[in-house]
Amino acid sequence: MRVRIPPTSDTLQPGDRVEMRARLYPPPAQVVPGGWDLQRALYFAEIGGVGYSFNPAHRVAAPRDGGWREWLLRLRNDMTQRITTVLPGSTGGIAAALITGKRGAIAEEVNQAFRDSGLAHLLAISGMNLAVVGGFVFLIVRGALALIPWLALRYPIKKIAAVFAILVMFIYLMISGASIPTERSFVMNGIVFAAVLIDRLRISMRICALAALLVLLIEPEGLIGVSFQLSFAAVIALITAYERWGAQFARLFHSGSWRRRLLGYGAAVALTTLIATLGTEPIAIHHFHRIVLGGFKRSSQHGGYWPIEATG
Repeated sequence: MRVRIPPTSDTLQPGDRVEMRARLYPPPAQVVPGGWDLQRALYFAEIGGVGYSFNPAHRVAAPRDGGWREWLLRLRNDMTQRITTVLPGSTGGIAAALITGKRGAIAEEVNQAFRDSGLAHLLAISGMNLAVVGGFVFLIVRGALALIPWLALRYPIKKIAAVFAILVMFIYLMISGASIPTERSFVMNGIVFAAVLIDRLRISMRICALAALLVLLIEPEGLIGVSFQLSFAAVIALITAYERWGAQFARLFHSGSWRRRLLGYGAAVALTTLIATLGTEPIAIHHFHRIVLGGFKRSSQHGGYWPIEATG
């Protein structure tokens, strides 16, 4: 069951047994034909009903050993609480959202400001977040090992750094809740770092197809979900464009004087944004029933894939 409880409830952990007086309902049906199907999402999340409580929820018994999944849920909750304790308010809420994927501590006016500015996608842990973490770890580890001549001259420090990057990305994947965009990003970035291990490096449509295959093997129901479709549509559009015109883009944006290269960097970012927007526009129109001009957000929230925003 998914039950909304008041903030005066006991601090609960996954696995706790609780008591409360609540009203329960079956999952609501679609609001419009062909719209968001909450019943389907909750079915695959193994949630049989929704509701709200009339009084605070009180813990009856502490959690028993529920396996590694329950342990991971408790770890995410503990990390979120520690972050929001040290950084109160929406500052901690944003930090928690970027680390554990939990956005409940962000004030609604701050959420609305992110939506109005078209930056709400930054709060979703997906490709950019995982790529930044993996790249940062790779550069730091390789740079640190390069400062030790005895290691740098005897061992393949680039490959060692790639192994560390894969390991840290996997930990981040699990801590963040392993949404479909995060899974896709982990597979694709993991393949890139694995290519470093075998001295082959090329981002291609095959990598994207392999990522889609692995994600669907884990969560086949995600195929018709907005999260899966938007995530892969953006990546497919970018790979297609840069495989076809990558050399021309490089000559146009990254050659000439330093002033031209600096302007080219900004132009390349704008072009990348335009390509991703055009690639996801038909899907966004279908799911959100509006034209998206600013950006989109995808998140695995509440056990299903909810359309969060469509700015325009």
